[in-house]
Parts: sequence; C-alpha cells; structure tokens
Amino acid sequence: MIYTVTTNPNIDYYMDLRAPLHVGGINRSGRELLAPGGKGINVSLMLQTLGKPSCVLGYLAGPTGRLLEALMKDTGCDCHWFWLQSGQTRINTKINTSPETAFNASGPALGQADIDALCAFLRGLNPDDQLVVSGNLQKSPPGAFSALLSAAQEAGVSAVVDTSGAALREALAFRPLLIKPNGEELCDLFGRQASTPEALLALARQAQTLGARNVLVSMGAEGGILVTREEIYAAHIPPLDVVSTVGSGDAGRKRRCLPCSTPQHAAGYFHRRRGRQRDGWLPRGTAGHRRLFPGPAPRRCLRQCDGLQPGSGKQGYARGCFTVSRGHSAVKPSERKKTMQTIQDLFSNRVLLSGLIGWGAAQVLKTIIYALMHHTVDLTRIFGDGGMPSGHSATVCAVATSAGIIYGLDSFPFAISVIVAIIVMHDAMGVRLETGKQAKLLNEFIDLFAKLEQPLSDQEKLKELVGHTPLQVCMGGLLGILTGVLCNLGG
Repeated sequence: MIYTVTTNPNIDYYMDLRAPLHVGGINRSGRELLAPGGKGINVSLMLQTLGKPSCVLGYLAGPTGRLLEALMKDTGCDCHWFWLQSGQTRINTKINTSPETAFNASGPALGQADIDALCAFLRGLNPDDQLVVSGNLQKSPPGAFSALLSAAQEAGVSAVVDTSGAALREALAFRPLLIKPNGEELCDLFGRQASTPEALLALARQAQTLGARNVLVSMGAEGGILVTREEIYAAHIPPLDVVSTVGSGDAGRKRRCLPCSTPQHAAGYFHRRRGRQRDGWLPRGTAGHRRLFPGPAPRRCLRQCDGLQPGSGKQGYARGCFTVSRGHSAVKPSERKKTMQTIQDLFSNRVLLSGLIGWGAAQVLKTIIYALMHHTVDLTRIFGDGGMPSGHSATVCAVATSAGIIYGLDSFPFAISVIVAIIVMHDAMGVRLETGKQAKLLNEFIDLFAKLEQPLSDQEKLKELVGHTPLQVCMGGLLGILTGVLCNLGG
C-alpha cells in the first residue's frame, strides 16, 4: 500500500470569471467548483486514476474539515484522518483568469501530540508499504519532519519526499527512495543558480551524494528529469492551453475540466526504448536511457475516454504527465527538422565539445612550441602526433572532466572515461614512446646504408613523433582538465 501524507490539506475553490479580473471592483463568476487539494492528496488522486491503491493520511479541523472529508469520500480514495482540536481546514481560492490568480490560506497549527499520533501510525506500517511525504510543516514543532521520516524508517518503509528548504535538507539524512524538488527548490538546497537542464542534472547528482537515492526534478513547462544511479529519464510538455496549474508539481502536470472536476492529461509520455537517441537536451550515451515521445493531450474528460485507460496497450494517462506509454509511436519530423535537431544535439553535447576543444588547443600549442624551439613554422604539426603538449591526453582528460561535472563522480560515464584516459595516457608514455625511439634508430640505419650506396629499400622514413614523454602527457592532461572545467562553467 502507498500512503500519502498531507499535513496541511485544503479545499480548492475554483472560480471561472466571466471577464478579466477587476481589482478593487466586483467580479462575477461564470462557474465554480469545490475540489479536494493538497500535495499528498493530488498524488493519491493520480494513483487512483492509474489503478494503484493508496491511502491519504492528513490532519482535518472544523466544519471545513468535514467538507473536505465528504469531498474525499466522493473520490473513492481511502483516507485516515487525524482530527485537530482547534482551527479550520484551509480553503484556497483559485481565480481562473489570464494569468491565474490564487489566494492560499495558512491552515491550522499542529502540536507535538498531533505529530506523535501520526508517527505512531507510521511505525505500524509494513516494510512492503511505501510513504509519500509532501509539503512543509510550517506550523508544527521543531523537528516534526524528521520525526515522520524517522518513524517510517523504523517500520522499514521506503519514503518519497516532496518538500523544500530546511525540511528537504533534513530528509536527505534518511536516504529517501526519491525526492521531488522543482528547479528553484533544488537550487535553493545548494545555494546555487542553474539556468539549464544540464546544470539541474548536475545538482540532482549532487543531491544523490547527500543521501537521495533517486531525484525527480520538475521544470514547469519544460517537463522534468528523473535521475537514478545509472539511468536518466526525461519528459517534455507539448504545447497546451493552461487552464489551471494547481497540482502541476505534485503529480506531474495537469489541467482540470471545471464542469466535471475531472483532471485532464496535459503532457507527454515516457517511452521504454533502450539505447535510442536522446530527446531534446538530455545527454547521450547514458546507460539505460529512455526517450520521451510527446503525446497529444486528450480532448475529452477521463470519464469519456474509456479506450485510453491505462493497460489498454495504447496510451497510459492520468492526472499527472509522468506516466508510462506503451505502444505510443512518435510523429516523424521532417528531414530538415531531423538534420537541424542532429546539429543542435552535437553542439549541445558538452562532453564531446570539451574533448574536441581540448584536442584543438593542444595541437595549436604544439605547433607554436615547435616553431619556437626549431625556429621554423611547420603547419603539419597541427594534425601531427607527439610533441608538447600531448593532444591525446588533453582530449581524454577533457572528456573525463566534463563527464564528471555533468554526470557526477559516481556515474557510469565518468568511470568509463577515466579508464579510457588512463589507458590512452599510459600507451602514449609506453608503447608509442618506444615505437618512436625504434623508428628513430631504424631511420639512422636507413641513412647509414644510403650513404654506403646500399639502400635497404625504397620505404620512406618512419614517423618518429608518435609518443610522448611523461612531462608532455602531464601537461596535456592538465590542459584537458582546464578545458573541461571551462566548458562547463555556469552549468
């Protein structure tokens, strides 16, 4: 059983205005809707639509609490409520205008006894159960969030955490199964700015080093990324007319049909195709990468879409967008778009670009140093082997550095690139260096026999500059590391 915790649930009161919002005057509503709300409740409603059993845990208070209890009974979700002695369950008002306007209440305060009651319930869960803890405990005793996770840990229950700030930092100490921050919350966690998906991916990897086993980052209209230890999933949102953003970060991205209160799907699908080219900005070459194929939003409410229910083998959609699609094929883009996308992919691959830039910088420096030492310009050195610094070492070290920054030091791409770098650099100082020495000696024999008018053969002289000294390799490696760092500044 999946248990979702909503410590501060609410009733969402939707108003669809007849005209644009007039501040300071009277606004007339065209239609209204009451619906249960709260992060954990949104998750349970999505799970119910997907056919997954769950149970809502939360606090209710006053007459509005009774109303929310009745609204949840209408949904058919299992609920276990903890009643507060004072206060009122909050009502949040959503004004559907352009842009959407929301008025969120603060809700009742929680005492230590209220936290202890929920913790006692969590300790009675089975190890096979899962817990989703969503939201912040703003009006609660200090350490309340840690107490809930500690109780779940005592029961051997895996926890999924959707919170922010200090509560998120506390949660990492309990090694949650999954954390789900949005981009801004993830940046606040580390006190850094991240303006690109690649930068958010790097922060997600950093969150894993602090305890999170998996990280799901929601990015609003840009979709989201799910980062596991060895896999990366990406989701993109197709263009749509936003009706309501409520619950978008809690259970994917949705819009709500006001007349029937039925959430409508409004996003793409994850398609299970291993080893295919990435979609959009996500890095290539990640083991087990899944590509996302954006799908159209249904034009009818879920109650009317019997042919598209999960398990039908066509599309799986629900309240949220992060669902699995089976048998859903992508629309083939035009050849021109394919070409442009391929070019864009190449120029957005920082690992590849850093390697090429590292090699180019080494070859240019090699040519300049050769000219200074021999007082002659030899442009063939731009593409030649050997010399100071090592172009091979610069290339592989730049690739390894970028892989470490983007994917994390504990990632599969970084491990592979480091091993390859070690092999290449060792080969440059060993086999290839000795090959160059042997070539030089053989060339001397060729010259000697030529002077004796007894040429060995018509073979041209062997290439002597094929390996590198340890100093040349070290300087090339340092150049590559510097290149990798510079190519990933700001992201």
